[in-house]
Amino acid sequence: MTDTPIGAAGTPDDSVLRHWRLLVAVVAPVVAVATLVQSVLELLGSSGTSVVVDGLTLRTPGWLDVVEALVWLVAWAWSVGAVMIAVRGTLSGEPPSAFDALRQAARRLPGLLTTLLLAVTGLGACIAVGVVIGGFLGPLAWACIAVAGYFGAPIVAAAAYSVLDERPAWDSVGRAVEVGRTRRRQLFLLLMGLAAAAVPAGWLSASLPDVTAGPVTAAVGRLAVAALTVAAIGVQGALLARWRVRLNDARSQSAPAPCPGHWLVACGGLTVVVVVATGIVIVNPLGVPVLTTSGTVKTSQNLGEYAVTADGEPKIGVGGSSRPLAWDTRRALFDGGTAMVGIAYPGNGPVELTICQADDCVPAEARLDRPGFYWEHWVARSLPGGGLIVVAPVVERGTLSGTAKLVAWICPDRSCQSSRRIELADVNYDPPQDFPLAVTVGPEGAPVIAYGSVGSATVFLVRCADQACGSTTMDPSDVAVDVDGAWPGLVGLGFDGDAHVVAVLAGKTPPPPAGLRIRVGRTPRARVISITCGDERCLRRTTRAWNEIADDGGDLRAWPVSMPDGHLAILQEDARGARLITCEHHCEG
Repeated sequence: MTDTPIGAAGTPDDSVLRHWRLLVAVVAPVVAVATLVQSVLELLGSSGTSVVVDGLTLRTPGWLDVVEALVWLVAWAWSVGAVMIAVRGTLSGEPPSAFDALRQAARRLPGLLTTLLLAVTGLGACIAVGVVIGGFLGPLAWACIAVAGYFGAPIVAAAAYSVLDERPAWDSVGRAVEVGRTRRRQLFLLLMGLAAAAVPAGWLSASLPDVTAGPVTAAVGRLAVAALTVAAIGVQGALLARWRVRLNDARSQSAPAPCPGHWLVACGGLTVVVVVATGIVIVNPLGVPVLTTSGTVKTSQNLGEYAVTADGEPKIGVGGSSRPLAWDTRRALFDGGTAMVGIAYPGNGPVELTICQADDCVPAEARLDRPGFYWEHWVARSLPGGGLIVVAPVVERGTLSGTAKLVAWICPDRSCQSSRRIELADVNYDPPQDFPLAVTVGPEGAPVIAYGSVGSATVFLVRCADQACGSTTMDPSDVAVDVDGAWPGLVGLGFDGDAHVVAVLAGKTPPPPAGLRIRVGRTPRARVISITCGDERCLRRTTRAWNEIADDGGDLRAWPVSMPDGHLAILQEDARGARLITCEHHCEG
């Protein structure tokens, strides 16, 4: 067979839109199967790090991502090959059925995949050269890539030769390069058309509605993505087939449409499969934890004080509250969360306590014995019988920078007119840096204090022997954990409902490399991780992955919160404000 110029006028219309029913009938079944497999893979995870956050599935990168990519690669190659066969047959006057086109494409699939591997390697090498050169040219980088793509564009014709001419892989690539010497501009435009066809589906997929928006909205969004995917693959295959047929002017004067009813069956099947796939994600049969994010609140203070209401909403913790509180970052709660005690002025001399009953706050002068020259990261908690414990790292006058004492004050009542001062430990603290600190009351009524350093992986647990904290014991705990090849550091401490210490760790998203970057798919970010210790030294632990850390969030602070229903939540603060991450379903462990 010899390649000849495009034929004369008068040939039949071979536009892509003319054969849209054929394209749908061929592509929709393959996309339906790939969509169903992807929905199952979305729920699979490894190392307990798979979660659904506001409808977006996050999991540890690994072999599942490779499997998902391979599924879509095979589905794309198979359906593109079937489209080329169907369009070529239609234009030549011998239209195959959708089933015959898929069967023939399946038989030629191994050769097509091998050809694509060679073609992508060659085209990728050309573009890589453009990326390397363009990385130093700023806005001119895309021009370099376009030039590189122009010289590598002929390789895209190899797919058409592999499927329609059934040439071996090396022969297909060689023939494409040979033809490209005289038709480079034509093939470059073909390459741009193939790339442009995939843009709408990729854009909509990135903005897919969350499953939390409702099953109907989620199903409609996923169905729209599937429809655009079918259209993109159909256009890509039709463009390749039309180019190859035009090259030999092998078009018939009449091109009847094959089996016009098949496209309706394909559309119906795709709709059913997408609805079922959406249902799999919503039903969540594998029990992947489902997390939701509350609205954002922001305090104007440098070190924000936040609270969580009894109905699970975050709020600024400064001042009183018209709604009962379930938890506060610093203040002690009394009377079912309607009364709060906090410190208004942690400076020299007597320390002022603020006692709030609902919205009414009254200052009370507390006699905390020798509060210290500087202390800011205080935490107050209520004790059984109406008492109060206040814990803070204290910097004395004349001490070396970076050294402080962790001090606790035990008060018999909430006004704290008298107190007992206890020095718990020497700590590394250099104001105004953050100091992860948490206080709770154990099952027997004795206070338990946890503290550590930001970015470290060691938590120190101080246990009082009784409510008066007459004697203490200290146990260091190693909470280090490997997440996606990185070791996140400590950003917050707290306790769950059973007085088990909970450490919140967060990694750092590495800065983007200089120059031009091209990436396919979502860019992974550092994750928030919680470690719930089951014993004093955290040898028994429960690890859970939470949300991703925003690139523009700055430094992160976090507090584990034991919600009224007993489940763990995390209150997180960064430069954008504070938000509560709660677990809605499958929260065990």
